[in-house]
Amino acid sequence: MGGGTFRQAYLSPTGVVYKVCRTGSLFNTPNEHNESEYEAYLRIRKAKLKYKGWRINPIHSHTFMDGNERVVVNASKYVEGTIEKLPDGLTEYYDRLSVIDTAFSAFGLSDGHEENYLRTRRGRVIIDMG
Repeated sequence: MGGGTFRQAYLSPTGVVYKVCRTGSLFNTPNEHNESEYEAYLRIRKAKLKYKGWRINPIHSHTFMDGNERVVVNASKYVEGTIEKLPDGLTEYYDRLSVIDTAFSAFGLSDGHEENYLRTRRGRVIIDMG
């Protein structure tokens, strides 16, 4: 499905997205990003944080043992939406970044960019909090 520097996302046939942390010599704490994402989700849910026109995609976290290795996998429902491309014009570009940054900040998140949320018919959905 896709991935970033620290994690890979897989879409199951049942419509569940599974995020798995990458492993290897570059990653000292291989579960850190899934753990921090789940903690952020729980904090947002507990505090009932909201921002008009934006919502958070619910997450479930699962821990498995793979031999002696503990593996944390985050699961969420697939969100049908589109990535909003940032505008070409400098003023419009910074205006959009300001909106994204304000929304992410309202949820206590800092990694707000166009690939961490989707635009849907019901508004914008933050899909990456890690």
